[in-house]
Amino acid sequence: MSRKKTTTSIAEKQQITRKVAAGRPRAPEVDVAVLDAAMHQIAKFGYGRMSIDSIAREARVGKAAIYRRWSSKADIATAALAARIDAESSQLEAAYFRGGLVRILEAIRQNLLEPNTMALVGTLLAEEKQTPELIALFRERVWGRRRYMLRRALERVLAGGRSRRNVDLDAAIDMIVGALYSSYHRTGAIPANLPKKVVTAVLDGIQAHRPARQGIRRKSHTTHRGTPAQIPNQT
Repeated sequence: MSRKKTTTSIAEKQQITRKVAAGRPRAPEVDVAVLDAAMHQIAKFGYGRMSIDSIAREARVGKAAIYRRWSSKADIATAALAARIDAESSQLEAAYFRGGLVRILEAIRQNLLEPNTMALVGTLLAEEKQTPELIALFRERVWGRRRYMLRRALERVLAGGRSRRNVDLDAAIDMIVGALYSSYHRTGAIPANLPKKVVTAVLDGIQAHRPARQGIRRKSHTTHRGTPAQIPNQT
């Protein structure tokens, strides 16, 4: 009895490969390699010159592995920035009071001063109409995380002492972070002591201060000649 030989077409083989790849667990080392490569590409070339091809070459992975995880260059770039913030948050979330708020702002300052970071902010604004996905993902993944950390820190500070009523935390956060951008645009630098100065100025404005207690002085009645007048006995 002869055994019939079966063959598998190229299309069937590709379909089988896709099914196996889809069910295969993602390797975390690939995620790390791609996100690290993306951060390096942003710092070295800027977002505009970064490409999926250059990321794949530096991470030493195939483009298919990248597209299984991220859908576009904007998706990868914002995921890389978000991963860096998440790595910082494990340390900064434990910080309390003014010192914790200063540490968060110092981390933001350090990130802003890295190569091409300010250029990325410019790209976000320039591409807002042409590539709305980029700025939408940045607001959600990057700035959303930063605001959450700053709000938590502000709430802890205000919970630990007296504060004015109806404090607008969103306005306070805008003032705190906006000062860093303003300093860079005005002078091309962000001084190392600026985070502490900004936090002090903002908190002094939103925290309530008890009025200084003054000693009660006893009024002395004087005559027209300036000599103390005798107060008649009322008993």
